[in-house]
Amino acid sequence: MEGGARPRQPARDGGATAAARIGASLRTPLAALAGAVFAMHIGMGMQATAYTNFAVQDLHISAAQLGLVEAIRESSGLLCFLVIGLAARLALQRLATFALALEGAGMILLGFAHGIPSLIVASFVWGVGFHTFAPISPSLTLRLGGDHAQRAGLLGRLSGLSSVAGPIGTFAVLALVPLLGLRGVFAPAGAFCLVGALCMLGVRSQEHGQRPRFVVRRRYLPYYVLTLVDGARKQILITFVVFAVVSVYHASVVTVGLFLLASSVLTTAAAPYVGRLITRYGERAVLAVSSALLIPIFIGYGLARSEAVMIALYIVDNAIFTSNVALTTWVSRTAPPEDVPATLAAGTTTNHVSSVLVPLVAGFLWTVVGYHAIFIGAAGIAVLSLVLTLRLVPGRDRAEPAAAPLVLAE
Repeated sequence: MEGGARPRQPARDGGATAAARIGASLRTPLAALAGAVFAMHIGMGMQATAYTNFAVQDLHISAAQLGLVEAIRESSGLLCFLVIGLAARLALQRLATFALALEGAGMILLGFAHGIPSLIVASFVWGVGFHTFAPISPSLTLRLGGDHAQRAGLLGRLSGLSSVAGPIGTFAVLALVPLLGLRGVFAPAGAFCLVGALCMLGVRSQEHGQRPRFVVRRRYLPYYVLTLVDGARKQILITFVVFAVVSVYHASVVTVGLFLLASSVLTTAAAPYVGRLITRYGERAVLAVSSALLIPIFIGYGLARSEAVMIALYIVDNAIFTSNVALTTWVSRTAPPEDVPATLAAGTTTNHVSSVLVPLVAGFLWTVVGYHAIFIGAAGIAVLSLVLTLRLVPGRDRAEPAAAPLVLAE
């Protein structure tokens, strides 16, 4: 009996060791960061699926009012310079934890909005949390990565992970709306962001070089300008395309959920290839091709006369949107490590200058001219993006000291 029992002990020990290795791998900083990003994007997926129908059907919002709400929400992105000031005194992972907690609280407040003022407050609160987390997440990812190829692949995989989380949020909304109504789904959405904050407690990253600073450098000027243009394009996509489908074609939340789901599936499939294309062909080539593709897409939005065409163009447009990760990898390739967080935050702030202005202008144009004019104008933005991208100096591995800063404050 003893002899028969002995062979089993190593198996049990081996099983325990394997379980310990798996458990340890799940507790790595990268796994904790991935968990935070995944949970947050489930909440974001729920909010994105329900928000437009909630705003149109429950609050009866107009295009001009939507533009105002979005402009104020996006104005929270202009706080990113303050983020860098905080980051000089707080570990990035702690700041990210606070940001996700604030985002969750704001989403919960959305469920209590009964008019434009309360909608603005809730949107601004979760916007501050999201826009604080936005520049920190890629910075932490880049620190956890290795060489340039590994960092590009890591960013691509996390982008794909975010796209997987979106459909989960969509399915959650479709399951919960019959039980809770559109208003009731925002509390669970906020809860997922709070789960993300808990995951961030497991992120520990080594600090490399100096602490983050306020810094705007001449050598990164193409990045700032392209993020400014990217902010305008982003607002057209995420705000006014979905609003057109709901307000003009009266799409239900189920329809919105299904085409957002289809969009997420295509984006998930495309995201890993984006990282590989950046590694193989470089940031300029990837950004140039994506800008060129946007021109006919925006013209298509402007000429469309059916819900199906608008939805099909949106799905393709959203997949192409993943190419903007090339702007982040361009910075990571050319900037010294101590400049990366500050440069990404400055780019996010620049991005939100146009994100604030475009909703106001587009909402006004919608009211005065009609929604088709917005998308024809956006085609001009895509042309500008293409021209600027072709002037982008190919990214180089970090090999020389940083240029003298135009603005520098500790």
